[in-house]
Amino acid sequence: MFSNYRYLRLVVASALLLIVMAPIAVSAAGTFIDDDTSIFEADIEWMAAHAITMGCNPPANDRYCPADNVTRGQMAAFMHRLADSYAVNAGDSLRLNGSGPGYYENEVWATGVDDVARTLITEGAATTQLSINVPWDGYLLINASASVLDNNDTSQTLWWIQVDNTTCAAIPANTLTVAYGYATVYGDGFRQSASVSGAAAVTAGSHTITLCGAAPTTNGTAAYGPSITAIFTPAGEVPAP
Repeated sequence: MFSNYRYLRLVVASALLLIVMAPIAVSAAGTFIDDDTSIFEADIEWMAAHAITMGCNPPANDRYCPADNVTRGQMAAFMHRLADSYAVNAGDSLRLNGSGPGYYENEVWATGVDDVARTLITEGAATTQLSINVPWDGYLLINASASVLDNNDTSQTLWWIQVDNTTCAAIPANTLTVAYGYATVYGDGFRQSASVSGAAAVTAGSHTITLCGAAPTTNGTAAYGPSITAIFTPAGEVPAP
């Protein structure tokens, strides 16, 4: 009886040992079943989450084949999906406002408003200025405006935009660089709006935009509420319709 009891205890102990040592099947976490031991698993899962990779064994596509070489065709597919995914700003440098695929939107980088009256002088004067930073080489689409008032007589004012030149001399080298226009006040105490729009090529970095004005006399012509709005677009890109 005693030996049978020892035998039974030995059998039970052996069975328990086998149970403890037996491998436990665990379902693989994540998109693919063959990348769990890869040091790149987090990167692979990121690509799968953004539909940049679809797997390497269609139609099941439950494997990534992390140790396989990448063909030129597969690389083209990866890059195409990356651009379409908008996971990073890789496929569309104009997508500055988070718009959806296929839509291009420029960024209004800065706007300035000054509601203080400024008397314009014959030689030219800066009415308001705007400093902005742009991330790449490209173009600034600029609109500037003001309200003109003359308390003494009828006058015609010249308005123009300068970039990175704050000296408002009314000479062709300045007035013809970006854009210019005229506003005429037809009677004492009357107001007339002035608006000037143009485009200027710029490099990456900080730039100063100046709205300049000049009147034929200095006897009371003033500008009220001058403002500047600048829209930036990168070089070589055309917004989609």
